[in-house]
Amino acid sequence: VNAHKDKIDECFDLLKEIEIVIKKNETSKLSEQLKTLAQNKKSLNFKKDLLKKSISSLQEELYQDQSFVENSKTLFQNFY
Repeated sequence: VNAHKDKIDECFDLLKEIEIVIKKNETSKLSEQLKTLAQNKKSLNFKKDLLKKSISSLQEELYQDQSFVENSKTLFQNFY
């Protein structure tokens, strides 16, 4: 009976060790996933900033083009 109790205790201890290893593995995977998500967020923020700059630049070009058209229209009307 004692031999069986010892085996049960041994198995119980082994199960606890396995649980610890599994938890460490899950924590490690979660940590990697969080790191990946953080990198993706950083990359997306960078792309977002680039898009904002591009939009701003395009808006400035559009304003200049509109200004040119208006000036050309005024000149044409004054000329004719």
